[in-house]
Amino acid sequence: MRSFARHFVSLAVWMLCLITFMNTSELHAGADYSGVYMCEVRGDDTIDALMKIEQAGTSVAVYLQWALPDPFSGTVVDRTVTLDAGIVFTFDEEGEKFTGTWTKGKESGTVSGYSVDPDMWSVPEKIEPDETRGFSLPYILFIPHTVESKTVFLVQELASPTHTDNMDIHLDYAFNTAFDRMVFVRDLKTPLIIPVIPHTADNHDDYQGLGRGALISTKEDLVRVDLQLIAMIEDARERLRQKGIYVADKIFMNGYSISGYFTNRFAALHPDKVIAAAIGAPGGWPIAPLSEWKGYTMNYPVGIADLNKLIDITFNAELFKTIPLYMYMGADDTNDAIGRFTPEEQIFLNGLGATPYERWPEAKAMYDSIGCNAEFVSYPGVEHTVTEEMWADILVFFQGHMPRFFPWNTFLSPMLNINENRAKQ
Repeated sequence: MRSFARHFVSLAVWMLCLITFMNTSELHAGADYSGVYMCEVRGDDTIDALMKIEQAGTSVAVYLQWALPDPFSGTVVDRTVTLDAGIVFTFDEEGEKFTGTWTKGKESGTVSGYSVDPDMWSVPEKIEPDETRGFSLPYILFIPHTVESKTVFLVQELASPTHTDNMDIHLDYAFNTAFDRMVFVRDLKTPLIIPVIPHTADNHDDYQGLGRGALISTKEDLVRVDLQLIAMIEDARERLRQKGIYVADKIFMNGYSISGYFTNRFAALHPDKVIAAAIGAPGGWPIAPLSEWKGYTMNYPVGIADLNKLIDITFNAELFKTIPLYMYMGADDTNDAIGRFTPEEQIFLNGLGATPYERWPEAKAMYDSIGCNAEFVSYPGVEHTVTEEMWADILVFFQGHMPRFFPWNTFLSPMLNINENRAKQ
């Protein structure tokens, strides 16, 4: 059953597009089960799902969101929806509730559900670029049905596996990332934004990592991607306001590997925009909130020494150190990306440690030196990946810093330390 509840990797896998049946005798006379239903699926674990039925004559389509990762096909027989994988739903006379069983291989369990407001069904949406609003790149917006009238955005940075100038490939991966995060933001009860910032073919400017080149780039559509993200957030905030949903001025941010780079560096550049950030395995080195360490001048993005000369931003240490940061990595993570730095910077970083994990204590010492609210966590036996335990801890971290909303535009964030059986530095 645990595999039954895993996150999705693609739209094709996520959505159950069922085949059409032409035998009208299979349909209960006059019955139409079109609608959206909340499901509880029970087996070794209990998971929630949304089910959507679209019925038009003899054509029946069933979609399940957040529960079933495999495509099935089925039809309606009387008041029962039978899916080929051995899943049977039987409706009551009014078509408002159902019970049933499921069998998948050697696993089996029960299922029950009830009709809900169709507006609860939502899917990730592509928002087109709008230069008049300050962004030349698209972004993905997803609003889970659990979002309440006062909430906060989770911004998930993109980490494309391919270096290409083909934006369609990055857009596809952004949608895949959105589907992967649907369960997470449903549980967090926050809308999701994913900026479609590309990994360009030459990767010289390191846009997805918010590298040095990204800040000074003059490429069409790629100028100051950090400011474009801020404009996307404002655009999304207005879209939700029109739906009667108030979104806090500051955001949650989440990123891992190269997207951990972006998250870490964005928080340093714009600490006034961030409530809290989860930063996983940031490419071998998190940005140091200092200009110098042990006599070495740390220019951006090793540190912040020349930031004000680079883009005329003065690093706000007093504000940055108040942001709760969940810095985490696997203790066996050897994925090292310091090759993105200059040869001189690589010598300095290698002097701090030969691997990302060996540099972790030095990074922590730098953050501690100015009193940052940063928790550095390592996970024994974990390589370059995000485990279920990590996701659970990240969820708890964000939940612990959810704004307490007041009638005016302010918030207070409770402080939370995650104390579990983990190795901490």
